[in-house]
Amino acid sequence: MKEKILSKAKELFFKFGLRSVSMDDICRELGISKKTIYLHFDTKDKLIEGGMKQHKEEEVAVMKAIRLNAHNAIDELLRLSQHVAEMLTELTPTLIYDCQKYYREIWTEFETLNNEYIYNDIHSNLKRGVAEGLYRDDFDIDIIAKLYLSLSSSVIDLDTFPSQKYNTRVVFQTYIMYHLKGIATPKGMEILHQLLEKQKEQ
Repeated sequence: MKEKILSKAKELFFKFGLRSVSMDDICRELGISKKTIYLHFDTKDKLIEGGMKQHKEEEVAVMKAIRLNAHNAIDELLRLSQHVAEMLTELTPTLIYDCQKYYREIWTEFETLNNEYIYNDIHSNLKRGVAEGLYRDDFDIDIIAKLYLSLSSSVIDLDTFPSQKYNTRVVFQTYIMYHLKGIATPKGMEILHQLLEKQKEQ
């Protein structure tokens, strides 16, 4: 029941934002009593925190699976970017705004943990790409990984890319191409074009 509550709460939070979804809304959607939900989560803040934690764990599991199944570093990054782009379509501006304004502590904690994981993931991808001869070897991997982290965070910055003007998915995919074309070797560029052609055919 706890996992069902978290999943439904996360679904509603992503769709409508944090402020507009009440404990009553979640109970109504699940067909349970308030006594049941408060048995597992005594406050809405605890439910939000649990939802964010569940979301992060799910994302980490997906990214690990992608890394294991990818044929090379560029294939890995394209698969990751496709997954993130799909996830970003669910991440409504209302949710981001509510997190940043009303639940800053939870957002900061989640962002810190998430950034640490993404940094390690991109650092690993860069090392893999260099070893495979798909990425150039004339840059500092630590600096590029941190630049990736910083620039990718700006994708969901509503001041930089307001949702009324920019499609978040398109902005992120544009950034990934910018990133890859800046570090790929001629061999890497050839593989990138091949993979992009395959994506178009699917």
